[in-house]
Amino acid sequence: LAEYIRFVSHVEDAIKNREGLVDLNEKLLLKLQSLTYSDLSGDPITQLKATALILDVIRQREVVDTLIKNRASELDSWVWQKQMKYY
Repeated sequence: LAEYIRFVSHVEDAIKNREGLVDLNEKLLLKLQSLTYSDLSGDPITQLKATALILDVIRQREVVDTLIKNRASELDSWVWQKQMKYY
């Protein structure tokens, strides 16, 4: 839940900044690469947690990509408002 709250905060800051969404998308890509290149052989619970994190980051990138494609530039933009958010 904390990660979702942090993501919403980052996106809202990025929307306020013109190039912020592109920068955020790049940061998410780096995070995804870091997670996917990690050695997860071993503990199955760690593997499941890492898989869940990877799926979360993929979804976050999809949201940011959608915002970029729809040129969301305000917090009350419909494309942002329709996303499920945690505060």
